[in-house]
Amino acid sequence: MTGKELFEIWAPSDSIWSQWASPALFAQIDCTEEGAPAQVGGPAATWHEQTARPDSAVVIDLPGADSIRLVLALAERGYRPVAIINGSPGPISLQLNFLPRPNNSSSQSVVVLDKSSLVREICGGTQRLQRLDFASDAPPAFMLDSLRLKGTNPLRDDMFDNRWMVFPQDFPSARFLADHKIKRMTLVQTGKTQPQEV
Repeated sequence: MTGKELFEIWAPSDSIWSQWASPALFAQIDCTEEGAPAQVGGPAATWHEQTARPDSAVVIDLPGADSIRLVLALAERGYRPVAIINGSPGPISLQLNFLPRPNNSSSQSVVVLDKSSLVREICGGTQRLQRLDFASDAPPAFMLDSLRLKGTNPLRDDMFDNRWMVFPQDFPSARFLADHKIKRMTLVQTGKTQPQEV
């Protein structure tokens, strides 16, 4: 699938939440059948609800692939995934995130934030997402990458800096959420008790 096809599956035009999905990540993904993983792993933790609560939204702020795994598990319970991952996987068109290496350094990454596992989870999980039917008023599950500012590799001058930030306008307003009967927001994260600043 091309990035455009992937984005149309993850951000369908009939979902009110798709206007907050970021196309930046999908623009450079090209999933090939032979490169996709045979089976995508599930999230480490179980979710406390068997079905989505119509008045509840979720924000998943876990490291890369973990966010994708959990949002797919929530999708199976009726939550609509919304990818707010506003960053590029790398400086070139991508084939399952196999990025070229610098000429003089075959072992060093060319990106500050390695999204290869995240991209593999999207490629492997898209068919799973396609098989699901969502209610027209399905509540949203917004997914972020908690490594967005930190990155995964030490910064060097010759690297593509693909870190990114989240701003208030990347989410629906409190008024919009209330107008669509969302009364509760659950934040999923690890290693801290307070949300990252947004």
